[in-house]
Amino acid sequence: MIYNVTYRVSETIWSSNVAIAENEDDVRAHYSSKADTVIISEGSEHDVRNAQERGKPVVTCPPAPQPAPQPEPAETETASPAEAEPVPVHSVSVPALGAEPHKKPKNLKVSRAGDDLMAAMHQAIRNAEEEYRTSGRVTICISNTNNKTETPSFSTLPVICCPAICRGTCDKDCYAEAMIRRHGVRPDNTQLVSWARNLVAWRHDPDAVFAAIMQAQQASPFFRYHVSGDILGEDYLRRMADAAEQVPSCRSLAFTKCYGLVDAWIDEHGPLPENLVIRPSEGWGIQYDNPHHLPTSICYGTEDEIPAGKGVYHCTGFCPACQAAETGCWYPNEDTRTVAFAKH
Repeated sequence: MIYNVTYRVSETIWSSNVAIAENEDDVRAHYSSKADTVIISEGSEHDVRNAQERGKPVVTCPPAPQPAPQPEPAETETASPAEAEPVPVHSVSVPALGAEPHKKPKNLKVSRAGDDLMAAMHQAIRNAEEEYRTSGRVTICISNTNNKTETPSFSTLPVICCPAICRGTCDKDCYAEAMIRRHGVRPDNTQLVSWARNLVAWRHDPDAVFAAIMQAQQASPFFRYHVSGDILGEDYLRRMADAAEQVPSCRSLAFTKCYGLVDAWIDEHGPLPENLVIRPSEGWGIQYDNPHHLPTSICYGTEDEIPAGKGVYHCTGFCPACQAAETGCWYPNEDTRTVAFAKH
């Protein structure tokens, strides 16, 4: 299996690797001696190729050591061991890093998301996990309040829920991070709370997540995945495709940098449903080879050459206008093969 791993090596330093291991437990065991917080998500062959091209390490994690079997307690013993406290999803606590915790290791690819934001996101996840442990229920947040899209959407956390290719590239201009910062970087930020709850809901009850998504799709002709975050693995993508087939009246849109995941899905299952538009996104020096000729998107800044030419459509900044005209991101055709966005 291939995994994207983001880990904190000190109070102020974050880094990321692509890792290969038999399972997620082996990845956790390998990194627990290196970091005080480890974030793991599914990766793909594309992540491996991208890491190799950029000179980043691809780490092979050995099998985690198995605990020695414990002897059966004597019949006279009546005390039972205390139940272990559950560890929050995506978070592992380990001993301190050593004598120089603030010394930056060499050759690390560091996420440009601020340490204050990463700390707030992790606390928001811990809070959402505690809510789940206390109530036994997940909370799923479908947003209808985005002023640009005016379209129901489902999102998770930025950076944490994005592939490794985003670390040190698009995360420096992440608009989801900007949305959070406008309202204050703190764990009770409404945006953070909602997105953390959605991540925890997906980890504990994916059926409930997609039941809520499909309910929103049944009530709207358009639906947006991931104003923040990205596709959370193969099963998640399968459910996106299933939802599109089961709710053909709704057109859904997602932008992604999970290139290998989408390519592998199409290789195995054929074209995506017509009403599920997934646009691999480029920019910040990231390029996609597009073996299946998918519609794409690109972000540019004032220092970049503005994309032009046939098939390039420049975002108007207001989704309902394009939805009504059946153009733009939502309707790929020869005039909208690539949608260009100014960095925002």
